[in-house]
Amino acid sequence: MQKILVVDNHPLILEFLAKLLAGEDCQVKTAKNGLEALDVLSQYHPDIIFIDLIMPNIDGQTLCRIIRRKPQFKKTYLVILSAIAVETKVDFISFGADACIAKGPFAKMKKHILDVLSEANVISSKKRSGNVRGIEDLYAREITSELLSIKRHFEVVLKSITEGIMEITDNNRIIFANPAAISLCGISEEELLASDFRELFNGGDRRRIGILLERLKDHSSSLNEGVEAVINDRELEIRVSPVNNGKKGAIVVFIDITERNYWHAHLRQREKMESVGTLAAGMAHDFNNLLMGIKGNTSLLLMEMTSDHPHYKRLRSIEKQVASSASLIKQLLGYARQGRDEVIFMNLNRLIGETSEVMARTRRDITIHMELAADLRNIEADVGQIEQVLLNLLINAGDAMPQGGDLFLKTANVSNLEIQSKVFKVKANAYIMLIVTDTGIGMDKKTRERIFEPFFTTKEMGRGTGLGLASAYGIIKGHGGYIEVESEQGKGTSFRIYLPAK
Repeated sequence: MQKILVVDNHPLILEFLAKLLAGEDCQVKTAKNGLEALDVLSQYHPDIIFIDLIMPNIDGQTLCRIIRRKPQFKKTYLVILSAIAVETKVDFISFGADACIAKGPFAKMKKHILDVLSEANVISSKKRSGNVRGIEDLYAREITSELLSIKRHFEVVLKSITEGIMEITDNNRIIFANPAAISLCGISEEELLASDFRELFNGGDRRRIGILLERLKDHSSSLNEGVEAVINDRELEIRVSPVNNGKKGAIVVFIDITERNYWHAHLRQREKMESVGTLAAGMAHDFNNLLMGIKGNTSLLLMEMTSDHPHYKRLRSIEKQVASSASLIKQLLGYARQGRDEVIFMNLNRLIGETSEVMARTRRDITIHMELAADLRNIEADVGQIEQVLLNLLINAGDAMPQGGDLFLKTANVSNLEIQSKVFKVKANAYIMLIVTDTGIGMDKKTRERIFEPFFTTKEMGRGTGLGLASAYGIIKGHGGYIEVESEQGKGTSFRIYLPAK
């Protein structure tokens, strides 16, 4: 006894086929649409499936592709029932069907259906021709052709929209997704359709989406506000509207706001750092004046006493502490983009070579690889400040590789058009680029977002002030350049610096 499933949204077709096939000693089950068919197939494994081509809640073409992806239905014989075979070419083989029967007079359809029942038993030895059975008994209808043309037009529009669009049923199952929605979800259409929409989200996002869908049931129109959620590492704004065509369900629109949120966060971060920079500059100048007073008075006292005086060593200690404090003040001024002492034309390669030699001598467990452009353009810069930036980057790279590793230093000449950054808008100019990459422990997202903040450090107490990268940021900005970081936990860190070339 052959097991058969008939999928068609027309009750007369379902009744006709069910009676015909039952009379041929077949076990028959029916479904009114593609979604209902998938529910039946979860517990029923038919030998043959008759599938209407045009129907709601997952059409016949998509249903065939979904079925063909399931290993348990590899040998199931799929037959398309087509009411539009005359108006358009039905390439049923391309989406996995084995045969196609044009819908027409029941007496004519009966013969083709019985032929298919016989053919299904020996299909493995036959080559599918791709011809539609019963097409000779029909004629083209102008109104059907016009409706198909309108349908194709709307399909093109939906495929061209950059926002993701889905249709879900009243129990939240996905029955349509345009290409943008499929791409945002990172799941194939065959896997996406018939799944629970809420399962696309995790944790708190899933709860918020569930609440939004419940609220929609109490509204007859779109909800004004959207819900922000994450799918496939993309930040999305989700908006829902009820389907107003007499059936229950909803239309879901996905708007990708990943870039927008990134720029807003970057703008807030920049404004915060500018404000802190202004505060740091004022504090640095005030502290510098206090230190100068302490240093001056200490020097005057030392001039009036010999080295055997009981307070001599203490005053010398005060002098050293003042000098150490002055170094911190210099870093604060660097963050505030002030205090440039000696600006000259210089070649960065030479400074990189000298600074990396110091690293090579002090950290023999780190292998340094250099790829420096021979024709690197000069820059106009304060040598001391740029050296401070290099030292900070190399020291941080070394700290990120406590067991040793590889350090890569690269320079190149670039134009503003070659700088593809999401962090800043580059001014038109020629630039030199420096990349410092380590193979260390890397950083998580929260650390990356705060890495250039003054006094922020991941080092234990006494090992860092949190001013190193903050001052590097300020110095590079003060030279009209840009600095950005890329990092991932366990995969190392890469700093990119761009400075205007002269």
